[in-house]
Amino acid sequence: VPCYIKGTFNILKKDKLIVHPGKITLVIGEPIKPNVDEHIKISSKAMQQKANEMVQTFEQELSLDKL
Repeated sequence: VPCYIKGTFNILKKDKLIVHPGKITLVIGEPIKPNVDEHIKISSKAMQQKANEMVQTFEQELSLDKL
């Protein structure tokens, strides 16, 4: 299940253990089902590609929400 979390950069500063208040957005995508007829390496690569495409879609949709 692909997930996308936006806004953590401002809440968790690099090299710090302090969590600052702020807003994050969590988007949970639809499950990606493997093709059981494909070899595991091919199926894994296809699932990774689909997850990357979904994350890009999440980013675009969240950017449009700000307009």
